[in-house]
Amino acid sequence: MRRLGIVLFFVLSAVLSGGIYYFLNTPKILVTMTSTEKPIFASSQILRMMNQTYSNIRFNVSIKGMSDFADYRIFSPEWRQYSDKKRLRVRRDKDKTPFLNWLDTMADTSLDQYDIVCLIKDENWYDPTYLETIARHFDPSHYDLLSVPDFLSVKWHTKTVGFEKTKAFHTDGNMCFTPKLVHQMVRLGQNEHALKRLLPKAYHGFLKQVSPEIIAWYLALKKNRIGVLNTPIPLMIQDENIPVFSSY
Repeated sequence: MRRLGIVLFFVLSAVLSGGIYYFLNTPKILVTMTSTEKPIFASSQILRMMNQTYSNIRFNVSIKGMSDFADYRIFSPEWRQYSDKKRLRVRRDKDKTPFLNWLDTMADTSLDQYDIVCLIKDENWYDPTYLETIARHFDPSHYDLLSVPDFLSVKWHTKTVGFEKTKAFHTDGNMCFTPKLVHQMVRLGQNEHALKRLLPKAYHGFLKQVSPEIIAWYLALKKNRIGVLNTPIPLMIQDENIPVFSSY
């Protein structure tokens, strides 16, 4: 009986601290990022992601507009060790539309081996526990999309960690998806007629510039499978909101 009580204690602790899904699984996360003509931002973000507290990840990056010299002599030596360990893949591709740029990050990648696919931005700041928090709280059986708003630009930061269902569009370019939703996005994103049926008319005049986040949002909204992650501490801050500290 005592042994059963100990087991129940640990199970309950796991559920309270992050949910059954995280307790029973260690979800594998594919992190994706595009970067256009900002290799110094991309390189800094690569190092930040490789030093996350959650290690069951692969980081796929597509960089646009980086010269051979910048690649081989300046930036790639900083993170080559992670490529050698198969935790990182960096591609150099031509600049296309926002959606096609994002598809470049997943070229030659089988999504079926991942539980969660995350999209991040090269210029934003992410807490070292960013991916660990997502792995702990994103249960794909309940949500197809998780939006992580900028800590300093929304009012939700006074709430406890958890999900909030919403129909209001909230994204700062930081979302995580189920692989199932990504497969739907890939099929839909290059079909102009299908996009017009999905998106409000306000987007119809510039479909080629529509971001993957917008496509994902309206796809997940159809089945009301959207979650917004609220945290009492900053998980992500957009570049324009990052505090600047002055010395006196």
